[in-house]
Amino acid sequence: MIDQIWLIPLGFAAGILGSMIGLGGGIIVVPVLTFLGFPPTVAASNSLFAALSNSIASTISYSRQKRIEYFLGLKLGLLAIPGTILGAILSTDIAPDIFKILFGLVLIASAIYIFLRKQIES
Repeated sequence: MIDQIWLIPLGFAAGILGSMIGLGGGIIVVPVLTFLGFPPTVAASNSLFAALSNSIASTISYSRQKRIEYFLGLKLGLLAIPGTILGAILSTDIAPDIFKILFGLVLIASAIYIFLRKQIES
């Protein structure tokens, strides 16, 4: 247990950054866990499980600030369900090396979007 105490600051940092940038803590947690030797699918699934608490806390906070468009969130949530199920099924059939490449591409695309967001939106 004591050797996993580093998970506390990792989860804390992932929670802060994930809610600030809206990409979720997985953008931090999955690469770190993969680097530490966890299989990519285990890292991703555990990151999603941890993201549940982050999502609940962020939703409560943003709701109190009246920053949520509930109809939009409902549509996105309902549309995400089939994608989530398909992603979970596909992730069990994808080789770890391919999974790492795909995840890396998503990280690169996310970084490009973050840096170019203002130019894209205008």
